[in-house]
Amino acid sequence: MNRRIVFISHIYPYGIGEKMFVCPELNILAQKYDIKLISSGTENCSDNDLNFLSKNSIELKKYEGDVSINNILNKRALRVAKSEIFKKEFLDIIHERKQIFTRLKTSFKFVYDGFRFAEWLEANYEISDGDVFYSYWYYSRALGLAILKDRHP
Repeated sequence: MNRRIVFISHIYPYGIGEKMFVCPELNILAQKYDIKLISSGTENCSDNDLNFLSKNSIELKKYEGDVSINNILNKRALRVAKSEIFKKEFLDIIHERKQIFTRLKTSFKFVYDGFRFAEWLEANYEISDGDVFYSYWYYSRALGLAILKDRHP
């Protein structure tokens, strides 16, 4: 079995800017690695996009974790509020005294989604020691990977 690379992406198919550099990389990497692509935005996949994945034996897994701030009042929300990640962000925002409510709401949602993605990944993906996780943007899914790494060093 080849080593696995797990690409975490907000959307697939990629936008025109990303497609120019990510797709050629995937073509080359697929020759030596098993590639999994986890994305939350897959509704615009054309036959060509799906054929590209199939031709390169790339598995697409949909993450349906996008969340609005209105439906996050639960136990996970309490864990997020107590987390060191959010506490640090909270203190920085309060200290700067600029757009406090908006920034706290945005930050909380970001950290919450990171925790939610880490939990989803643990429940829906069998992680092996040799797996490489890659996200080319810093967004909540990448934060989820960092949270997961802290849980499983």
